[in-house]
Amino acid sequence: MKHRNYQSRKVVKYKRPVNLNIGVIIFGIIFLYIVINVIIYLNKEHLSIYEVSENNIADDNICKGIIIRDETVYNTENAGYVNFYIREGERVAKNSLVYTIDESGELFDTLSASEDMDKLSNEENDKIKNSITSFQKTYSNDTFSNVYNLKYDVDNILYEATNFNMIKNLDSISSDNSFFHKFKINKSGVISYSIDSMEGLTADEVKKDTFSNEAYKRVQLRTDELIERNSPVFKLVTDEKWSIVISLTREQYSRIKEKDRIKVTFIKNDLSTVANIESYKKGDSYFARLDLDNYMIRFLNDRYIDIELTINSASGLKIPKTSIIEKEFYKIPIDYFTTGGDSNKNGLIKEVYSENGELEFKFFPTEIYYEDEEYGYVDTLLTLEDGTKLEQNDYLHNEKNGERYQISEVATLEGVYNVNKGYAVFRRIEKEYENKEYCIVKKDTLYGLSVYDHIVLNGDMIEEQSIIY
Repeated sequence: MKHRNYQSRKVVKYKRPVNLNIGVIIFGIIFLYIVINVIIYLNKEHLSIYEVSENNIADDNICKGIIIRDETVYNTENAGYVNFYIREGERVAKNSLVYTIDESGELFDTLSASEDMDKLSNEENDKIKNSITSFQKTYSNDTFSNVYNLKYDVDNILYEATNFNMIKNLDSISSDNSFFHKFKINKSGVISYSIDSMEGLTADEVKKDTFSNEAYKRVQLRTDELIERNSPVFKLVTDEKWSIVISLTREQYSRIKEKDRIKVTFIKNDLSTVANIESYKKGDSYFARLDLDNYMIRFLNDRYIDIELTINSASGLKIPKTSIIEKEFYKIPIDYFTTGGDSNKNGLIKEVYSENGELEFKFFPTEIYYEDEEYGYVDTLLTLEDGTKLEQNDYLHNEKNGERYQISEVATLEGVYNVNKGYAVFRRIEKEYENKEYCIVKKDTLYGLSVYDHIVLNGDMIEEQSIIY
């Protein structure tokens, strides 16, 4: 039997031929292209576009003020239970009944014996709603103390409703009752039923520390409790004229020190008016006193108040300051501009020399971006279709008198990049007013902007003629 020699046999691996799948290659190229573009897109700065609008802006100057009034606090001559008969904020005439004192307390039941004692009128309900709305509008965590002012306002309305319902039964009280006293005012004025211990404050006494209202407290004088003799019962404001002392920064002071009238807006209720103003310096601090002739009653129970001063304002086309760039222009005498070419466009004539040294003239159509009495401002990037450029030190020809002018002077103009056509085009601006973020520029300027134009938000991110995509 023969034995096979397996060791002498060699096993050779079969090599498969490489089959290139054209579809896989194309897909890989496309995939790589997409990945590269995504990476480029994620790493490059993106342009933001801003739409020009017609608007107005003003300085944002929010100041805290302290109200100064001509006010007197009245104390009661008797101990007892007090009932009031004048609404808060109401002007009272001389010799009018303001309040009564019930020393025994037994007459309260008689005065309050009305079926309507617990009812609020529609007007009183509206007052409560308005107080809550005003509180919500101005509330912040920094002004939490205003919660107590809201409580005071609501309590005040409820006290007022209760006491006025008692008036209906006032005539039933005998005038010879020795425990019942009526108080009539000896002068006219506006009634208030709150005090804050700052009634005697004058404008000259206000200092920087006076504006710290952390310990400020307003006291409600209307109460159902027994009050002691010589206790304060109401406050009378005897003059419609009032003042607000405000604390200023040095910058604010420098901007208003020459003014004697200024527009004031009260943050609390968006009320605006014009006040006389006198600014002054005290030590290292800056202040101003605003004098007003109206609206005193609206702020009768306020001592500290936030106001906005309108120092400067303007209306026109509103654009962000980040969009503004500067561009260089050649200054060309006005006499050198002419019309020419096939389209009768405005332009300049440049002197050039041919290869054999002969003098020739080439017409450069150009826009005049700005002009004054002597010069027109033209783009420094003017280039004809044949590649000829208008450059510094070139000579211009004056058709009118044959004179020549060498381009030398360069000036800069402010503007923005307009992208209405899909690429960046310079548009000149003339500022009317600006604050920290925005500018107001003139409308209808030569080679300028219009409402609804689209401009680049960050002008320094691109160059002129760049395509926007």
